Amino acid sequence: MKKTVSNLLFSIAEVVQVNWFKFRWWVSDRKSILALIAVCISLQISVANSYQFNPLIDTEQVSSLLLTIGGALIGFTAIVFSLLLFSLQTNIQRLRYLDFHKFSTDKKIFTQLLSCFLIAIAIAGSSLVKNQNISGQTLVIVVWLILLFIVLLYQSYKRALILVNPIEQINLILRYSSKQHNKWDKAIQRALVVNNRLSKSAPLQEQSDFDGLRYAHVSAYPEQKQIPINAVDSLCVMAKNYANLNDINITKTSLNSIIQITRQYIEFRKNTFIDTGPFVATDMSSELVFNNTFEQLRQLSAIAIASKNEQLIGFITETFAGLATLFAQFNHIRNFQLQHQTSLAIQYLKSHIELSMQLNNTDLMFNDAKVIGELGLNLIKSKSTANLEIVDTLLFNYGQHSLVKQDPAVIGAVMDQYSRLTLFLLFSESDTKMICERITNNIKELGKLNSVIKKFQWLDQGFLSGYYGCNPTSLMGLLFEQVNGLDISNAEHQKIKLRLTSNILDWLDTSYRNRLEQFEYDQQNGCPTFQALTGWSIEMIKLLTNLAQNLEDNRLKDDCYASIEKELNLLLSLMDDEAVFRKVSTFHHIDEIFLVLMNLAEKPSIVKLYISRLIKFGVKQYSRTKNHMELAKCIAVGAILANKLDLVQYYEQELINSAHSFSVPVDENILVRLRYLGGLKSRRLMPVRSDVESYCLYHLTKDVSGSIQFAIDTLITKQAT
Repeated sequence: MKKTVSNLLFSIAEVVQVNWFKFRWWVSDRKSILALIAVCISLQISVANSYQFNPLIDTEQVSSLLLTIGGALIGFTAIVFSLLLFSLQTNIQRLRYLDFHKFSTDKKIFTQLLSCFLIAIAIAGSSLVKNQNISGQTLVIVVWLILLFIVLLYQSYKRALILVNPIEQINLILRYSSKQHNKWDKAIQRALVVNNRLSKSAPLQEQSDFDGLRYAHVSAYPEQKQIPINAVDSLCVMAKNYANLNDINITKTSLNSIIQITRQYIEFRKNTFIDTGPFVATDMSSELVFNNTFEQLRQLSAIAIASKNEQLIGFITETFAGLATLFAQFNHIRNFQLQHQTSLAIQYLKSHIELSMQLNNTDLMFNDAKVIGELGLNLIKSKSTANLEIVDTLLFNYGQHSLVKQDPAVIGAVMDQYSRLTLFLLFSESDTKMICERITNNIKELGKLNSVIKKFQWLDQGFLSGYYGCNPTSLMGLLFEQVNGLDISNAEHQKIKLRLTSNILDWLDTSYRNRLEQFEYDQQNGCPTFQALTGWSIEMIKLLTNLAQNLEDNRLKDDCYASIEKELNLLLSLMDDEAVFRKVSTFHHIDEIFLVLMNLAEKPSIVKLYISRLIKFGVKQYSRTKNHMELAKCIAVGAILANKLDLVQYYEQELINSAHSFSVPVDENILVRLRYLGGLKSRRLMPVRSDVESYCLYHLTKDVSGSIQFAIDTLITKQAT
């Protein structure tokens, strides 16, 4: 019973609480209307009952009191009016003349102060009314007028505070611009309705999404262009002035608002832009509003660079990038003809960055590299890949500059952005072969520069590991994260997988030559990149093997395995370079190739080829360095793969042929190591040092042991001869 009562009370309390909050929200949404209703009711009640005070009021004294109060309020209003306008004009004197004039003659302030002045005069004038029959009503009305006077005075002061607040000034500029654009838009809509041609306007043949009739009305009233021009000029002046005062927040808000003004203008113009073309005059595709915006930002950029204002320079970079992104998005999503404006914004950005780079500021270049990379991603999303060459050039210039100045932070940021760009290109539906080839070529050039400088020890293991590395922010790390997130059972994900696989194959084909050249160049200059390039190729083979599984497109699957074979060729061709093995051990490299080949059971022809090449490599490596462990590992790998794929006869023949190529006597240590791996002698408890050794210890079969025994017999025969 107690439990039932407590549950009932809890339910009632919960309902009451919910309804109470609903009531509060309802009141807060309508508080102005409710307050006005309450004031009207109170006024009606107070005036209706004020006649009761008529016999008690001395008209002469009340008249004197009202005259005194009215005179005081008139003087007070005059003083407040003067002080308020003086302080307002003092605080907004940094603005342009047009904004100074607009804010210092604000209609709301003047209306409220004028109302206060009229109320004060009305109170003073009420002293002339000396009728005993209405003296109570007069006194009550005066009290209400005084309350209204206080409210209006408070509102005028509040409005003045808003006008001197820079953030509110920016918001007022934005609201005024939006209001004017809406006004012009409605005027054009009315004109179209009057002409009865809104639904009958025939599009131009050259540009199917061009609204010729709206373009005619927009062109007929060029004064509407002055709205965004004045707004942008005002915002640039505010940005410059507050940057000199080191007010970062106002400066950034001002420049960000330029993008909002531009968006408002584009939405007002709609599809009335004309793009460049062989039959289009330059002045037709040129837009006065956009040209003014670019020029104002260029002038602001020159001032910022001359004064070395790094924060303002960074904000201008973000603004140019934001404008380019805005144009590209409208061009892609709404199909507005803004390709020319996108290219123009990026050209201005390039000029700005080339000048700011001369300051040699690490923080500035680090942040700018991120902004440029983000711009590149937005261009890919908007399918505006034609402008990616400039983005690539800017990143390349930052990379060169940072390498020369020995700045690892900036080159790391550049490589991270290159990784993200390539990842998005691999997922892109557009043809991106040329830009991918350009990116890999520029990375190769950066690698060459690093090889010449030889300063960055952290880059020696694998040049520019932010790109050809396997960390989470590198290209390979990002690719694995995305591929692992694909659901094969999902039809949409299956399409993405097919497109991704095709793009990866194309990209590997375009980057192959650059990677090989980079390796060769670094070897000549004593800057080995063996670990990065080979490790990256191994990870890419694993990724391709993963993608090739469950592929229904046989042609694409064959292309995957052809690319895998090509990457394996690259790996084993690097092994023939003696300079590599004087500096870098391949002990774990053989393990990686072993794991890759174990996963290629679908393609025994590839495995067959590399069984032979691994054995030959082991023999060559032993003849070169007397490294018996490498040779034993290669022979064991061949035995494991041969038995798994039924290639034992081929393995034995290749082993016999390779034994004849020994240029040095066979060491007894090789035989001891092979007996250990093949389980042909008692084993001591030792830590496992490689994947091949782990397989031999825990997954060894009699057939594999027999193949290793055959290798031992072959080597003993060679030793005897």
